[in-house]
Amino acid sequence: MLRRFAKLLAASLILGVPFTSAHAGSFYLGATLPYQNISSGGANTEGFNPRLTFGYGALLTSWFYLSGEVFGGPFFLSTYNNDDPKGDLRVTYSYGASLLPGVNFDGALVLYLRLGGIGTRFSQSGNKITYQGGIGLEDRLSPEWSIRGEVDRTSYGSVGNFNSVTGTEYAIAFNYHFGQTGD
Repeated sequence: MLRRFAKLLAASLILGVPFTSAHAGSFYLGATLPYQNISSGGANTEGFNPRLTFGYGALLTSWFYLSGEVFGGPFFLSTYNNDDPKGDLRVTYSYGASLLPGVNFDGALVLYLRLGGIGTRFSQSGNKITYQGGIGLEDRLSPEWSIRGEVDRTSYGSVGNFNSVTGTEYAIAFNYHFGQTGD
């Protein structure tokens, strides 16, 4: 297999074409590391919310990619918290589901939108379920592995004593695609 990979890589470098059928339909499991900022007025909290992702994605046409996924982050590692007399916005965990429609550029690179819902557990005020939207870029590193970078925005509305709570996250993810051996 290593010999075949080396030949495909050499041919793709010479011909300038991708060496993988990158976004053929496959299930994937990923590790995501988002850095989140959740704020309302003078109160805000920032930190990392590591997540596991499970999904299925495929090219539906030569250029249109669609993926569906579920995710969950079992804890929040706070790096900054600015309390307010009304309380704080600390997060305990999050979970959700999303559709990721996208445009395939070259067989390995996809620009996508995130359209989904997210549930967030705030330590002082309980669960809040709302929508989440974002934009990202995914690149296949090999037939089995891909990397993603994305920016997401969440509008929580009212949370506890706070109004107009919003969240912004910057995330990087590594996904393993099952059944994509390149053979």
